[in-house]
Amino acid sequence: HRCMRLFDETVSDMVECGIVSHADQAREKIEKVKSRVYCMVKETIEAVSSELTFQTRSNCFELFGFDFIISPDWQVWLLEANSQPDLAKAGERL
Repeated sequence: HRCMRLFDETVSDMVECGIVSHADQAREKIEKVKSRVYCMVKETIEAVSSELTFQTRSNCFELFGFDFIISPDWQVWLLEANSQPDLAKAGERL
């Protein structure tokens, strides 16, 4: 298996491995995980927003890196957040 995958790429694997019995169940679990990830990113940014110094420039954006792990009981854990992620080591997918 590849180390970096899109959520939707895991649906068939979840059924084949017996994690869920139907693709709809896999999609439901994935949606819950995605929702938790989005919430955690939002909460993290809000927690440090007073310390972030955004420079407003047209056609520019800031890039942050977030690493998560999902436990066997489907809990989502934030491992780390980076203000300057190193994309050179991430592989061809990025």
